[in-house]
Amino acid sequence: MAEVAKPKLLLVDDEVRWAKRLARELAKSGLDVKVCHDGTSALDAVSEAPPDVILLDTRMPGIDGYEACRRLREDGYRGAVLIYSGYDATSDVVLAHEAGADDHVWVRLFCGRHFSA
Repeated sequence: MAEVAKPKLLLVDDEVRWAKRLARELAKSGLDVKVCHDGTSALDAVSEAPPDVILLDTRMPGIDGYEACRRLREDGYRGAVLIYSGYDATSDVVLAHEAGADDHVWVRLFCGRHFSA
């Protein structure tokens, strides 16, 4: 029987410890997770090997999640993009959608095992 390829997910977050923890949890759910810690390296990673899904933190130094999402969409990336943050403000949701994200997720909603729900 042929092995089924795992869905590829790119996680982009400048908080290294958080990114490692979240990547570990996501991998447990059967995803092939790659981690980048800034918007520039995320754009490079997507141009080299486009993932199925991208999770972008909103606030990062340099290119933030909103700008990275805008650039991804301008470059033709059509996979799912979720922008997440620790802020539960309507303005963050609006900014995410204006940038081309499929959704904005409040970070506390997917800590640990709650993410796979």
